[in-house]
Amino acid sequence: MRYVCDDRSSFIASFGDVSVTLSTALSSIRLEQTVAADGARFANGNLVVWFKGREATVNNLSQPGSTTLCIEQR
Repeated sequence: MRYVCDDRSSFIASFGDVSVTLSTALSSIRLEQTVAADGARFANGNLVVWFKGREATVNNLSQPGSTTLCIEQR
């Protein structure tokens, strides 16, 4: 699934059983599934991505205030 974000970035999310791989033109990163009350939440170090419906919220914990909303493109 391809996501386009408010900050004009984009990524492709490839879901596994308990992980997701986010791929951009420059790199890929794998995040492991974590506990979420609603939706699906994945984390790897300081990067947290929460998927719910067609939206993904990306948060870099090492940069406070760096939360970005992304929308799935069909």
